[in-house]
Amino acid sequence: MAFSEQGAARHLLTSTVAFGASLALAAYVAGTSNSLNLMGLSGDGFWADRELRWTALSSALAIAVGVLVSRGARSRAPERRASRTGTLVFGISLAILVCAAWFMVGLFYAPLVAPAHVFAGIRLFLAWQRRRVERAWERAQ
Repeated sequence: MAFSEQGAARHLLTSTVAFGASLALAAYVAGTSNSLNLMGLSGDGFWADRELRWTALSSALAIAVGVLVSRGARSRAPERRASRTGTLVFGISLAILVCAAWFMVGLFYAPLVAPAHVFAGIRLFLAWQRRRVERAWERAQ
C-alpha cells in the first residue's frame, strides 16, 4: 500500500500519537501501581490484576505501532542497511535500559512492556528518518 506525501505524513503522525498513548498508559500504571503481592495470586485469576491488563494493553499498542509504522511507501532514496547483529545488540541493550528505567519509577511489569516500547520506538524513529531522507532526496533532484 503506497501513501501519498500527505498520507505518509498523517500515517507517521498517527503512529507517533499512538506510541505516545502507549507510553502514557505505562506511565499511568507506574504512577498508580501498588507494591507487588508476593503471597501469590488472588482467587480471581491472573488477568484480574488491573495493572497487568493496562500494561498488556500498552505493550500491544506499542507492538501494533512498531508493526504498522513500517507500512506505506518505501523510500526511493538510497538506504544504508545496518548489520542484523548490531541492531539486535542495540535493541537488547536499549530494552534492558528501558526495563530498568520503568522498574525504577514503579512499573513492576517492566519486563513485559519495555521490549515492546523499544521495538516501537526504534521502528518509529527509523520511519521518521526514512521520511527525512526521502524529502531531502527529492529536494536534491
